[in-house]
Amino acid sequence: MTEESKGEGKGESGKDLEKQLRLRVCVLNELLKTERDYVGTLEFLVSAFLQRMIQFAASKVDKNITEETVKTLFSNIEDILAVHK
Repeated sequence: MTEESKGEGKGESGKDLEKQLRLRVCVLNELLKTERDYVGTLEFLVSAFLQRMIQFAASKVDKNITEETVKTLFSNIEDILAVHK
């Protein structure tokens, strides 16, 4: 193997490494975006549904929607949200 062919091999591996690093950055960016979207969805569920369901259950307008039912439906959503923030 000549010195020239060795240099070409290193150039190729450098390009491969650069490509892998770019791919990793893309994957990490996608993961971060997905996590932010998930947190946004959880925040929406808590603000738009959980709080209103708690108020509705407390008003006792509908005997089928109790505080226990709301706890069952949303169980630990606030804890999950806190972990992901």
